[in-house]
Amino acid sequence: MHLVKTVRGRLLLAALLVEAVMLALLIGNSVRLLYDSLSDQAKRHAEQMSPILNAALMAPLAQRDYATVRAILDESRGKNGILYLAVSDSRGVTVARSGWPAGQPLPEPDASFTLDDKDEGGSRYDVDTPITLYGQKLGSLRFGLDLSHIVAARESLISQGVLIALGEIMLSAGLLTFLGLYLTRQLSELTRASEAVARGQLASRLVAEGDDEIGRLGRAFNAMSRAIRDRLDALHASEQRLNLALDGGELGLWDTDFRTGKITINPRCAAMLGETHGQFHPDVKDWEARVHPEDRHHMRYAAVEHLKGHTAMFESEFRIRHHDGHWVWLLSRGKVVERNSQSRAVRLIGTLLDINERKSTEARLRLLASVFRYAQEGIMITDADGRILEVNRAYHDITGYSRAAVVGQPSDLLHEEGGADEAIRQTMRHALHSHGHWSGEIVNRRANGELFHEHLSLTSVHDAGGQIVNYIGIFTDISQIKAQQEKLERLARYDMLTGLPNRTLLADRLSTAIALTRRTGERTGVALIDLDGFKTINDTYGHETGDLVLKEVAQRLTRHIRDTDTAARLGGDEFVLVLTGLRPGDEAHVLDKILAVLAEPYPLEAFGSVAHLSASIGLTLYPDDTADADALLRHADQAMYSAKQQGRNRWHAFDPDIDRHVRARFESRDRVSEALQNRELVLYYQPKVDLALGKVTGMEALLRWQHPERGLVTPGEFLPLIEGSEFEVELSRWVIRNVVEQLHCWNQQGLTFHISANVPGQHLQSPDFVQQLENLFKLYPDVPRERLELEILETVALGDMEGVSRQMDDCRTLGVRFALDDFGTGYASLEYLRRLPVDVIKIDQTFVRDMLDDVNDLAIVEGIIALSRAFRRQVVAEGVESQAHYLRLQELGCAVGQGYTIARPMPAAQVPTWLANWQPQTLNTQPAPSGVAELNT
Repeated sequence: MHLVKTVRGRLLLAALLVEAVMLALLIGNSVRLLYDSLSDQAKRHAEQMSPILNAALMAPLAQRDYATVRAILDESRGKNGILYLAVSDSRGVTVARSGWPAGQPLPEPDASFTLDDKDEGGSRYDVDTPITLYGQKLGSLRFGLDLSHIVAARESLISQGVLIALGEIMLSAGLLTFLGLYLTRQLSELTRASEAVARGQLASRLVAEGDDEIGRLGRAFNAMSRAIRDRLDALHASEQRLNLALDGGELGLWDTDFRTGKITINPRCAAMLGETHGQFHPDVKDWEARVHPEDRHHMRYAAVEHLKGHTAMFESEFRIRHHDGHWVWLLSRGKVVERNSQSRAVRLIGTLLDINERKSTEARLRLLASVFRYAQEGIMITDADGRILEVNRAYHDITGYSRAAVVGQPSDLLHEEGGADEAIRQTMRHALHSHGHWSGEIVNRRANGELFHEHLSLTSVHDAGGQIVNYIGIFTDISQIKAQQEKLERLARYDMLTGLPNRTLLADRLSTAIALTRRTGERTGVALIDLDGFKTINDTYGHETGDLVLKEVAQRLTRHIRDTDTAARLGGDEFVLVLTGLRPGDEAHVLDKILAVLAEPYPLEAFGSVAHLSASIGLTLYPDDTADADALLRHADQAMYSAKQQGRNRWHAFDPDIDRHVRARFESRDRVSEALQNRELVLYYQPKVDLALGKVTGMEALLRWQHPERGLVTPGEFLPLIEGSEFEVELSRWVIRNVVEQLHCWNQQGLTFHISANVPGQHLQSPDFVQQLENLFKLYPDVPRERLELEILETVALGDMEGVSRQMDDCRTLGVRFALDDFGTGYASLEYLRRLPVDVIKIDQTFVRDMLDDVNDLAIVEGIIALSRAFRRQVVAEGVESQAHYLRLQELGCAVGQGYTIARPMPAAQVPTWLANWQPQTLNTQPAPSGVAELNT
């Protein structure tokens, strides 16, 4: 009281009061700022907890999994300052609570945040927030936050402020004023920084000065702000990486909780099963029941092993039923992420990958590998440089080289010296570079050094950029086919008994001689030799002795002609000499010598005796006789018969003048054309019979000229006159049209066999040939098109193999069949059988007629039958002239035959009667009349 009364005292008291007031204001302001900051943090905490709890509760609440809801509430209570939690459904019914007595009503939510709460203790903030899923309210969440720490902090701050105020009052007014100002400034900065952080500005910082509490508080505040920001950034980046990884790997995500047995899946996982995400909530039993029965045990075993801790990761491939009912292949990988106190797995998280495409690829690869392994063709795969990467088993079987011996070695077909010559290798490279493919026939060497023929196909394989990465070679050993082809070609050109050229090679030699004669102006003689008395030797001593005599005849002929001349055997006891470069009178000297040589005795050592023969020779000279090669042979044959008629053992020359006089009346192209207009040309039909069953399978249409003076003329006498002319095509159209008309007539009578007709190459290759056939069939729609069979000669395709093949394919598309006529008399190449789409091979009658007496012709017939089987063609034998021919062809396995012993060609009107009387036992056993070969043409 005394101090108050003094001036110093009053001044000091006034100063102290002012200081106290200022300190009280400062402390009050600090309390308010701290309260506001903590209040804002509490409200933000409540706002942050609401979406977190909402996210955790919406799925189980939507599924009405209240047990899971209660588990989540129990797990969340006591954390982050939560005192109690309660969840109600969309009707407001409380379905789960935690931390609040069941018998007491829940407190009402606070309209605003305040520390003066009506609840006991005044230290709780009650919050009510809706739970929504895709905008739909599922229910509400109510929880209370503990505010006791805020109240305690406020009370503690007030107490400390009072103490500070009492202490400060005892200091000087100046120091109190200075300290108050300093503290106020630092707290203001802290307040502003706190407010910035509350607004989400995590980059806000305090300028921390000194090492006192305020400085340390500022640095702690800065460190806390940085830590919060770093953790949020890391959490966001981790979430992005997880989503990108799942999307990039096309992975489905699943989460199995063994406490509840439920499996949670993401949308991609649901899509793999054809289910709708949010509507599909499988459990462990449902999932296992959905797995394919064959995969269930293996999947369960892999899962159990991992759950027991025996494997680092669960991994299994299995089929699972899709929502649509089909099976899909999935690859599942997972890992235990949580175990209980007994080390039992309680949570397993993993991924699903759709491996349907991979499984399909693996199945295709297994199939291709099987084809590669078991293919009968040799297969070789090389890299772009031609080094062998892989070969199959057939490669070893064909070449003798093992896989180990060739893998890594260069391919001899592309780079190294091998069986193929350089020209073929260049062709291969060019074809592979230009077209990516090459195929052809080559010769290669086996491991044992043996050469073999192969048909090889090479194909280049390119990558996505178009660069060659591999070559694939597929080859077949055609050595046996080649050997058979060479044998057939030998048989087709040489007589097997005597080794002399046969009819085919003779035709080539004769054509060459004629061409040479035209250049040199000299003469060429064609002499046809028939042995007199040879049949007696065969009948007396047997065919083996007869064959020895024929060989001796061939040797004598060969020894007594020049190297430029040709001796050939036509068959039986008929031989031909082609004598070139003849001067006037040379022919008489040569033929007289031949007659003398052939008349010399033939020793028969097996019988201790000798045989005697003579010969009748017919001669024609070119160019005195201007006929073609075939006609020259016919003229020589005519002259030979004249020699026989004159007493045998002589030669007779053909007189072209006399022959021209006989033929002049009808060897005119115009006369043949008139014959067609005058209806003198007619079609005869010769039956074709199944030799095994005796059933008639078809007819061949044969052209005849009903000449008003000469009678029935065969086509061999008038068709050569029109060969190559436009009239030849016109006549061919007439033949085909009449054949189809006849098919129509016989179809009406119930006769269902086919008819074959010859078609010349000029007509077949005409541009409108196929259209003409189609138009003809439209006129007769009841005629089955496969009953028309067109016969062609090998020579048809000489000029344009590809074009003829395409034309034939177009005809076959219509249904028309093709036959290769007179097979063996022309080129007889396997190339024709391989590339021409024929259905039937016809053996020429010249081979069939003499096959009983001539082993050469018999071998040719056997070879053609075997070749037909190899190429899967039907075979027809022409010239079946006796029952012996019929039976022998049966033994050889010939399918169909035609000839005089079955039936002569007949007019169409006689066919039904003949069919009614036909029986295989009624074979015509009478010998064929002279010239029957021409009549069957």
